[in-house]
Amino acid sequence: MNDKIKEAIELAKRFHETYERLAPEYGYETCKESRKKWYDVPEKNRKLMIAVCEEILKKPPCVACGGLRQIPNPDNEDGAKEAIPCPACTGIQPDCSPDIATEVVDRDRIIADRDKTITAQAAEMHGLREIVVKKVAEIKGLKEELHKWEKMTVEELGEMAAGM
Repeated sequence: MNDKIKEAIELAKRFHETYERLAPEYGYETCKESRKKWYDVPEKNRKLMIAVCEEILKKPPCVACGGLRQIPNPDNEDGAKEAIPCPACTGIQPDCSPDIATEVVDRDRIIADRDKTITAQAAEMHGLREIVVKKVAEIKGLKEELHKWEKMTVEELGEMAAGM
């Protein structure tokens, strides 16, 4: 039995026991057949709860609707909270698959990472540009010095060397 199934069984067991314990506090009477300890619950019921928990553990809820499959209608002019089908998990993704939600989150993370990288590269390039500008200035200065030396006579060069 793999870890995911073990986790789903444990979650289903905890859910069942907690649900049965809290139901009376909320004025709810649970089914007589399932009002038992976990291992005495009918097998079909246990298998269903385990399958539900596996599904929950397998797929994160849609980031757009939280798994409710509907969102408030943004076009309502009167401010009513009438719901519309969630565009992220209807039609193309009927099972509220994490594909779209994951793509949105991944896209945003990738863009943020890319922006950080670009900013760092721009700062590095600015620093490199400063270094290049200084080196170019040094080279220009050396070229001017070289041109002066080229125009000097042998005597002038000798005097300059003696003064160094």
